[in-house]
Amino acid sequence: MRALALLLCLGATAFAGKLDEIRARGKLVVSVKNEGPASPELHKDPAHFQKRGYELELAHALAAKILGDASKLELKLMPKKTRLAALMDDHVDLAISMFAIPLDRSAAQVDFSQPYFVGGLALLLKGDSKLVKLEDLDGKKVAAVDQTANDPAPEWNRAIARRGLHATLQRYPTFALAAQAVESGRADALLSHDANIRAWVEAKPSFKMMAGLITREEIGVAVKRGNADLLAVVNAVVEELRKSGQLEAWAKKWKLPYLL
Repeated sequence: MRALALLLCLGATAFAGKLDEIRARGKLVVSVKNEGPASPELHKDPAHFQKRGYELELAHALAAKILGDASKLELKLMPKKTRLAALMDDHVDLAISMFAIPLDRSAAQVDFSQPYFVGGLALLLKGDSKLVKLEDLDGKKVAAVDQTANDPAPEWNRAIARRGLHATLQRYPTFALAAQAVESGRADALLSHDANIRAWVEAKPSFKMMAGLITREEIGVAVKRGNADLLAVVNAVVEELRKSGQLEAWAKKWKLPYLL
């Protein structure tokens, strides 16, 4: 009888869903962006703190839905390259870190929720620049931050190749140094994600953003493949927040573009 009871107990545990596991634990564990340097000007991502704040709002909303209490949330700050690995190894329940949803989701290592944010590559210009469209950069010099995560070079190369354009990509260690290259005329534009450029322009009105996005990226919550019950709840929460206008309100609060 004891052996049978043990087998039944083990079986129930093995087939329990991810939501049951989280509720039994009493907290939702989420991997999020690391804090980065104290000064936004030294950070490779000028909108780092805005995007992180926006995503923390979503993490608390998910904890409230799953556990009935927004405070039942444990945040794990990790470098971007380790966040998906932690998710797949069950060290965290979700990863919320501006992950772009791949066009072919079947090829991804994890599942993604429906998008909670939309962004894309854009160009930063001097305020008095005469450049108005991507074609104007043919033969010009474009600055970009030297980074492995969120490297814009592959998408940029595809975008200009489709248009038959050629531009020299110059690398700089920080956004601030890349912006200085634009300001001094050593580069004609700076390539980055639109949220970063908007944050910089707001702080530095001597710059402007070229109208329009070069690429469009939908951003979703990463969920370990197979956790269908958790993914369904995340999707429901994101949909509810979008329909109610809460995602847009958070974007406004954190000074982020809202393109959903």
